[in-house]
Amino acid sequence: MAFRFHVQTAGVALTAQQPLNNIARSAYHALAAVLGGAQSVHIDGYDEALCIPTELSAITALRCNQILQMETRVTQTIDPLGGSYYVESLTSQLEKRIISILEEVDQIGGLIKATETGWIHRKIADSSYEYQQAIETGRMPVVGVNCSRMEDEELPVEIFQVPETLSIQEEKLRKIKKQRSDSEVQRALDTIKSCCDEDGNLMDIIVDAVQSDVTEGEITGVLKESYGTWDPPLF
Repeated sequence: MAFRFHVQTAGVALTAQQPLNNIARSAYHALAAVLGGAQSVHIDGYDEALCIPTELSAITALRCNQILQMETRVTQTIDPLGGSYYVESLTSQLEKRIISILEEVDQIGGLIKATETGWIHRKIADSSYEYQQAIETGRMPVVGVNCSRMEDEELPVEIFQVPETLSIQEEKLRKIKKQRSDSEVQRALDTIKSCCDEDGNLMDIIVDAVQSDVTEGEITGVLKESYGTWDPPLF
């Protein structure tokens, strides 16, 4: 059976310093994903360490995808790295580490137990700490951050600004709330609340509620009222 999976390039690797370097970083990440057999790839915008992606950065990311697909021809080979000893050895190491982690989760009592005890969050925090330490000590070179730096660097990128469409959307929302049926909205919210109380399947209930012009914020409010807000366990 074919194993289909989606890959998003590593946002943690994007830098606020010399952000145009992120184009090259993300392109290499995407190439690695394609060589690894990914059927779907999302490339991050080069300015995502600074702001919500601008239109230019989003288009540039799309062009990276298209160049990979149409110019490099790497998608025309089923397994371009097949038979590479070095890649196979790295794959074997990765597999052993994954199996080790899965066995540790099983010993804890499963993923839910691992989450409740804070094991998952501790692993994430430890990984983030080790990554940052590697950068700060210079053990892991990051161009523009701990090597090849520029004095008095000026950001050569446009910073995303909230577009004028925000006010248009706000006015549209006000109009919808004024024109919709308050009784239908309340009925839909009550149905969601009842489903929460009965621990039912909320998917169809929420889809039906949206048909009555119930807003995302109103739905979220009911869910918070029923379930509260979740905070990661302290460790």
